Amino acid sequence: MGAGAFSNLAYFHRVAVGVTLEDVPLWFNLSVGFSTAMDIPKLGLLGRAGFFDRFEEVAFRVKEQYIKLVVEVPK
Repeated sequence: MGAGAFSNLAYFHRVAVGVTLEDVPLWFNLSVGFSTAMDIPKLGLLGRAGFFDRFEEVAFRVKEQYIKLVVEVPK
């Protein structure tokens, strides 16, 4: 179910988001949306633009609380 299914508003703020891939820290300055409608555990994901679109592959294993991010390594 996408965020469009909720009637609540989303409030966007610029935040720094960091992840570590194979011991390499990556930081992104993003506009991130927050909404009280997204307080349901494991459902608080709004959109892909600016973060997930930077990766070649993104996979979720919700039960294991696992996210796989794959980057393309330049040759």
